[in-house]
Amino acid sequence: MEELGWTGFVQARLMQRHGLFEGAVLTAVPFAVLHLPRAFTAGWTWSSAAVTIAAVIVLAPFLRYLLGMLYLDTAGSLLAVGIMHAAFNASGSLGVVRGGWQYIPALIVLTIRHGALAPPPPAGTMTDHQMRPRSDRPWPLTFTMARPKSLDGRAGKP
Repeated sequence: MEELGWTGFVQARLMQRHGLFEGAVLTAVPFAVLHLPRAFTAGWTWSSAAVTIAAVIVLAPFLRYLLGMLYLDTAGSLLAVGIMHAAFNASGSLGVVRGGWQYIPALIVLTIRHGALAPPPPAGTMTDHQMRPRSDRPWPLTFTMARPKSLDGRAGKP
């Protein structure tokens, strides 16, 4: 349900206006702020709260970018984004490494690998900056891609 608001409402609008990267960073700010109270769960200390707050601030942009990529790659599937968010939350409880911090570098590496080092999209496909809302709904939760323009600026053939 959380991603209905974050991705379906906030980040989708910001990505439509600013693109994937800026939309993810702009969404990460309120997302991180609303997750900061988790630093003060039962048994917290000032040092544990500081570490948790730092982790949330560092991780929020990476998570929002990764979820934004998934949202675009699945043609606006909030179900896929919600499952990914739930999987990320559950990964902190795996206990593979003492302290449960293993998901922090994993998220950063995954985001960099699939974001920065991903191969370029095939010729003729759209970038996130060319994303346009579907016109058959007042505010869509899904998006279609705009038709590519030819070199002279006119809409190309489908």
